[in-house]
Amino acid sequence: LRVDPLTGTRTVLNDFGNSSQGELGSGPVNLVIESSETILVLDPEINKLFRVNSITGQRTVLSDFSDPARGPVADSAAQNGVLGIAVELSGEILVTALGAGSPDAGGTVFRDALLRVNPVNGQRTVLSDFGNPAQGPLGGQCSFGIAIEASGMILVTDCNNLGGSSGGLLFRIDPVTGQRTMLSDFGNPAQGGLARFPSGIAIEASGTILVAAPFAGSTPA
Repeated sequence: LRVDPLTGTRTVLNDFGNSSQGELGSGPVNLVIESSETILVLDPEINKLFRVNSITGQRTVLSDFSDPARGPVADSAAQNGVLGIAVELSGEILVTALGAGSPDAGGTVFRDALLRVNPVNGQRTVLSDFGNPAQGPLGGQCSFGIAIEASGMILVTDCNNLGGSSGGLLFRIDPVTGQRTMLSDFGNPAQGGLARFPSGIAIEASGTILVAAPFAGSTPA
């Protein structure tokens, strides 16, 4: 939907159930705008990344995350395989992918990964494997929000459901090496109010980071 910033009036730009506008979608969840003004939309229900023309609303599939020929595959069994998306200054696309990382040692549970998607051909590579301890603290199976700092460093929220934190984690990731450092542990009271399942993330002009954090506010009466 396109929403008028003055009146709040909504119009349909792209109907994912209309085959005349391109391959059908099912449940678009997240989106970001490229420098060309084209729109990237993640549809985790069918595990695909669409590119939408901002004028005509026509859409094409840029990357199918169930196709191993395009790179690492995201686990979409629960229809939440791809959730977070951001565009780097280079134009490369970043997507959080469920189960695309390494498995737990001696286990069969695969952790998430941060994938880099080529904006031309949709090919995917792993930038940071949340199951690889050589790249930093481990993540879980629920990475969601991605934001790019002015320096080019990448911020990713993760509920850390496979780790030792009672809350979630905010990682800072090197865009070249994929190395992770833990910026904030939402289960650590020494860093502020506790929260669980941090999700959406944005960066203010000052550089301060905003995170949507369920279970961090007051309990409704």
